[in-house]
Amino acid sequence: MPFHVARKPWIALGAIDFIERNLDRLWTAFEWGSGGSTIWFSQMFFHVISVESDAGWYEDVGKALDEADLRPTRYLSPVVDYTDDVPANEAYAAVIEEYPDWRFGLILIDGPERSRLACAEHAIGHMLPGGLMVLDNAGSTPHLAAAALLDKTLGHRNSFIGPVYSEVPETQCIVETAIWHMV
Repeated sequence: MPFHVARKPWIALGAIDFIERNLDRLWTAFEWGSGGSTIWFSQMFFHVISVESDAGWYEDVGKALDEADLRPTRYLSPVVDYTDDVPANEAYAAVIEEYPDWRFGLILIDGPERSRLACAEHAIGHMLPGGLMVLDNAGSTPHLAAAALLDKTLGHRNSFIGPVYSEVPETQCIVETAIWHMV
């Protein structure tokens, strides 16, 4: 049975509010890890590029996007979560380099935990001034290095700790979502 694809990102509710208050609808968004964020971003931003590592989830999200008549650019990466395969994790993170001259107004780093530091390293050079860099689960041990890099490079972190947006009670949990606002 496929998972339910929500209509908003599965991030802390305070982070969703912050994004809504600070976005520009003319931005292009880039995300590692698809789902409700892909649907929401596709309704909020001029263009969305989404990278996914789970083939089954990629199909579920695709069906939800079709039902909503939304058409972001989507990539299915061969990396799987929890792999220690450094080249696979690097390939996942490097998809953003297919857009060497692009600057994104919003970049969401989610997806495979062992790819997040590489995603942060690649993302920094693709930020649009005034844009938002979002790191999901920023306080989790596997993501501390990515958060530290973004703190050092981008400065002030806005941390949102609280329940995630969820339409299914069984998936409700508390997370930390961090957002850096490029000024």
